[in-house]
Amino acid sequence: MSQESYISYRLSETELRRLEEERRKLEEANRRAEEERMRIEAIDRLSWAQNVEGLRTRVAPVDVPAVPKRSAAATSRSARERLHEEVSHLERLLEQARQVGTDGALAEVVAAAERALSSTRAPGSFAELRLLSLEDCGMRVEAAMMKRRQDRTRLLVQVSRLAKTALLDKDRKRAAELMARLNQGDAPEDLVTSVDEVVQQNREVEQAAQEREYVMTALRDCLSAMGYSVEHWNSDGSLAKGTLRTSLGDAVELSLGLDNAVHSEFHAAALTTDGEAETRCHQWCNRWADVQRHLQSQGVTFHEHWSKPPNSATVKRRERQSGRKPELRRRTL
Repeated sequence: MSQESYISYRLSETELRRLEEERRKLEEANRRAEEERMRIEAIDRLSWAQNVEGLRTRVAPVDVPAVPKRSAAATSRSARERLHEEVSHLERLLEQARQVGTDGALAEVVAAAERALSSTRAPGSFAELRLLSLEDCGMRVEAAMMKRRQDRTRLLVQVSRLAKTALLDKDRKRAAELMARLNQGDAPEDLVTSVDEVVQQNREVEQAAQEREYVMTALRDCLSAMGYSVEHWNSDGSLAKGTLRTSLGDAVELSLGLDNAVHSEFHAAALTTDGEAETRCHQWCNRWADVQRHLQSQGVTFHEHWSKPPNSATVKRRERQSGRKPELRRRTL
């Protein structure tokens, strides 16, 4: 029995699987919504750019099919002519690559393409072999740029969502920093590890918060059925706090962390005598034990780490609330 206690909880495997499935579905829905938002934003940017330039749509109507880079007519050209065309094409690709940044994984293929261009400009024959080398470098540069765009979009979807929805303030700030670096042109391959880390951290926090919400609701419902009324209940992310009161004015303060911890403390009504306060605290102790037994049927088990037994000298009145905060423990799951 205790007027104050510190316990940890553990959910059954069945409840953990159910909560994980709910969390996964919510995460997938949020991801799709963010992808759609970014797609619409990209379309808006493209539309704005086309309206500013206004040339492409006036000169070449949208419904006119694009001419393939290597048409049938191109096969009749000489190898020298085709080589010159490939040089111009690769130069344009490299200029685009430099604009998006040639660090990270893109640096190697850009360097190889630049070496191939330098070799092509040197005097000599074997135009067909040089053409094959340039074509290969061009495909590698295009593939690398496409992968970079895809990686950047994927990472932006992840961090932009976390910058708005992450439960903890530190994770929101970290996601915002990574989003700024991506928008400023940092190579996405250099940020994959950092983004994966903040995504995984937030996933663990979301899982812990979902488990805590389940336990918190079960505790609140059970105590309400015993005659306790909820005076207030709130969560600031890392800690959820609630106060429940009896019809006699006694109060129970509960706090639940993201580390499976539950701290409870009984406060007798201000006008009770020491003897009455101790008696009612003993009653609370019995109810608290009943609550823990009841929640076992809902897949929640508890382990007590420390408790303070009630006596007339230590049971606190409501006007002398303790400022003691629960110790943080590592998650037990």
